[in-house]
Formats: sequence, structure tokens, C-alpha cells
Amino acid sequence: MAVSFHGIVCDLVNGQGSELKQRVLLWHTAGHNGFGAKKQGLGNSEFRYLLVKFGDNADVQTWFNLIEARQAESGAVVDDIGNTKLNLFVTEIGPPEQFTIVRGGVSEYRASIIVRGVKIK
Repeated sequence: MAVSFHGIVCDLVNGQGSELKQRVLLWHTAGHNGFGAKKQGLGNSEFRYLLVKFGDNADVQTWFNLIEARQAESGAVVDDIGNTKLNLFVTEIGPPEQFTIVRGGVSEYRASIIVRGVKIK
């Protein structure tokens, strides 16, 4: 199964995104009992995903650059268990992390980065 973030292939995409929910504004006026409330449409739909890529140094650096270029863009995510979330607007990316893994005498890198944002529409 191919997992991806905004069309960029990842080895792992782990996280959770919520659906749009009713937003409510509450207020209290001095000298009056109780609260006032007003519905403000759908929102409150934050997401956070951990993206992981394994590869050589050049692949990992290219992948970081592609992910970071998605700041302030909307797109789709396909996570590890096959859930697809659409219309995710990225508000924060990073910082990137990179670790060296040695397998059978060959060095490989594990790159990870966290992305956050909100669902729109």
C-alpha cells in the first residue's frame, strides 16, 4: 500500500486528523447570569502526522525539501492503515530529523518530520 503526504511517497505516515466540527463562541457579560453562545460554522479540525522515509542521504535530503515546500498548501494524506484525508492545509512543518542506521555494514538513513495543520472545506 502506498502511503503519501500531498502526493509525496513516504515509508510511514502515522497520525490522526479530525473531521470538521461545529465551532461555538461563548461569552459572559458582567452583571448578567449565564453565558451567551453563537454557532460559527464548521472548523476545529486540527491534524498532526509523523512522516518517515528510509533511504540514502541524497534521497532523504530531496524528500525533506519536497515536504517543506508544502507549507501553506492544501492536499491529501494516505496514512499507514489506508485512511485518506482530503483538503488538509499545512500550517507547520518540522524540524526535520535524520538518523543513521547500519544494516549489514551498509549505512541507511531514517528521516522523519512532523506536519501540522487544519482541514478545510
